[in-house]
Amino acid sequence: MKKLFLTILSLTALVIISACTNDPDPVALPPTEQTGQATDNAQVMDDNGIDLPPATIRYANWNMGTEEENNIERRMIQAFMERYPHITVEIDESIPGDWMGNLAIAASTGSLPDVFMVSDTATKVINGWLLDITDISNADSEFTALPQNIRDSTTLGGRVYTVPFAQFLLGYFINADLFDTFNLDPPQFGFDVDEFISLINATTDLSRPTLGLTQSVSFADWMPAALNPNLGFFAYDGTGYAISSPEMIQTVNTAAQLNMTGTTWLGITPEQQAQFLGAEYDGAAFREGLVAFLWDGTWALGSLSEQTNFSLDFVGVPGGRTPMTLDITALSATTAYPEQAYLLAKWMGHGIDGYLTRLQIAEEMGIFFASVPVSPNPQVQNAFLASIDGLPGLRTAIENLDNAIIDGNKVVPGYVMARFNGETGIAIPAEDIDNATIGAVIHHASIGNLNLADHAAAIEAISRGHLAEAQNLLN
Repeated sequence: MKKLFLTILSLTALVIISACTNDPDPVALPPTEQTGQATDNAQVMDDNGIDLPPATIRYANWNMGTEEENNIERRMIQAFMERYPHITVEIDESIPGDWMGNLAIAASTGSLPDVFMVSDTATKVINGWLLDITDISNADSEFTALPQNIRDSTTLGGRVYTVPFAQFLLGYFINADLFDTFNLDPPQFGFDVDEFISLINATTDLSRPTLGLTQSVSFADWMPAALNPNLGFFAYDGTGYAISSPEMIQTVNTAAQLNMTGTTWLGITPEQQAQFLGAEYDGAAFREGLVAFLWDGTWALGSLSEQTNFSLDFVGVPGGRTPMTLDITALSATTAYPEQAYLLAKWMGHGIDGYLTRLQIAEEMGIFFASVPVSPNPQVQNAFLASIDGLPGLRTAIENLDNAIIDGNKVVPGYVMARFNGETGIAIPAEDIDNATIGAVIHHASIGNLNLADHAAAIEAISRGHLAEAQNLLN
């Protein structure tokens, strides 16, 4: 694999924003404010050959870095203006930092950027921040060609409010050499749950020392879907999270069993952890070549290729239904130039020309661009695969994205409360927790601190209540 890497700043921004959980109170938009400004009387054509007036578009994203760094995102903006010379893009430097708070301030003054990254579509729609782009997107052949599961993630109540900016796969990276050490065949994409558990146990030997798995607390996100094809990410059944389902109970029990038998980093003592070449966390132990399976996202591809000296592969998750998380952008409800703003959002995200340009810029910069292409276009897919040397499992995962399960964090109304922050009233005495959140209950059940089956029905009712509340606000 090419020895390329992502910038630490970009990764940090991604992690910080993915972890955001609450939007500010709804802020009404002034109905007449408009943000785009005309530049001259010339015309520009969009990708469908439709004349568009010149415009100045303001753009905000949390991954822009500084002007001095001139990272790939800023270079993409410059390339866009060279492609569409009568559209001027101004990077809004006022939003990064307190992203949610600054967006709320901009909304309250009618000065939202024309195009900006969003992390909770439903709340933004409820607040009146986002433009309904159904008609524009349906006229875009590159949008309508996207996989249905991607298009569904841009839609609320049958209306399109966002476009995909980037997608990252979640799953397991493996140290193929470590399997060879134990005379085992490394797993291939599509391996099953039983094989997975067997390999974790078989590659754990603290006398070496080696561990089978970094952590098992992420099982709840993918394993129910591996056990039941009718379930999605975190056991989503189409209307809510099936926390009391047999599949979720089995998943959490399996995770707890592995943890309690010492086959995961969280399941061994600090003294045992100290054996792993002084590694301070599970990912470091994997990079040292001492762990068989690492749970991570494809955003880590660049750093992993730089920091490991063993045969690395990405094998997704057992069952082959790879979890996927999306970054998405939206248009302001007050933009004066929706067609031009959409053209920019498309260029930065799902557009064919934009993605090919992005790969070219990344190669010129000597960095690895880790966002798996959203577009199914063969030219785009082949160009991305050509940038990868090795990783046969990743190639297979990309070929099977129609079976992917999508993390609801940015797209399911009420997700944050239903998956993480909803209070349950459940105490976890061992951790001195009197009123655990849903996320805390799943976590502690997954490491063996409580029995999920004793509480699952009540937790599911609370979770579904939060989803219903959010949906009611949209209706």
